[in-house]
Amino acid sequence: MFSIPVTEFSYDNEDKKQTFILEICAFDPKSDQCCIQKIDVSDQTSVKKCKLTMESRKPTWLLDEIKRRSRARLERTVARSNCVADEIKAEEEKRKAEPKPDPHAPELSSGQWFNTDSRSLKEFRGKYVLLDFWFIGCGPCERAIPNLKQVQQQFRDQNFTVIGVHIAGQQVDTVRQFVE
Repeated sequence: MFSIPVTEFSYDNEDKKQTFILEICAFDPKSDQCCIQKIDVSDQTSVKKCKLTMESRKPTWLLDEIKRRSRARLERTVARSNCVADEIKAEEEKRKAEPKPDPHAPELSSGQWFNTDSRSLKEFRGKYVLLDFWFIGCGPCERAIPNLKQVQQQFRDQNFTVIGVHIAGQQVDTVRQFVE
C-alpha cells in the first residue's frame, strides 16, 4: 500500500481546462512487470478503489509507451489547432530568413572610456577579455568590483583584461566619480 500526494493539477491542452486525470506509471525493477494506470483524482471513490494491474512486458515497453502517448497528445493538440501549426511554420520560415549573426564581438566605439585611453576591440584580439556589465546601484555589481580588480592584477601578464561596461544610462560625470 502506498499513497501519492497530488500537489498540483495539470492543464489539459486538448480540453482547454484543468485536468484531474493522473497517469501513474509503475514497474518492478526485479521483473518485467509494469503498467500505466489513469486515475480521476477529483473522485475520491475511484482513488480509494484504484488498483494497479501489473503485466509482463518487454523491458522497454514503459518508456516506449510514455513516448508514444506524449507524441500522440502533441499530434492531437496540433491537429485541433491549425493556428499552432501555422505559427510553428511561420517561425521556422522566419528563422530561415534571418541573417546569421556576426560571430565577432561588436566594436566598443561609442561611449566613454575611464582608467585608460579609448581602445578598439581589435587591440584585444587574441587575448582573454572579461566583459563585466554593471550599473551604479546594483549591489552585487558593486561588490564584485574589488574581486574583478584582483583578477585583473593577477592575470594581466597572461593576455587577460577586464572591461567594465556601465549599462544604466547615468550621466558620464556620475559614472566617472563612482569609478574614481
